[in-house]
Amino acid sequence: MLTDCIQNPRLSSTEKIVWVLVIIFLHALGGLIYYLVGRNK
Repeated sequence: MLTDCIQNPRLSSTEKIVWVLVIIFLHALGGLIYYLVGRNK
C-alpha cells in the first residue's frame, strides 16, 4: 500500500504525505484504511 500511495498520480503531494504517515504509524490497519478509502480517490 505504501508503494501504491507514493505512485498514485490522483493524490496531491499533501495527501500523499498524510497517507504515508497513516500507513507507517498504523501499520497493517493504516494499509487497510488506505486500501478502502484513499485508493479509490
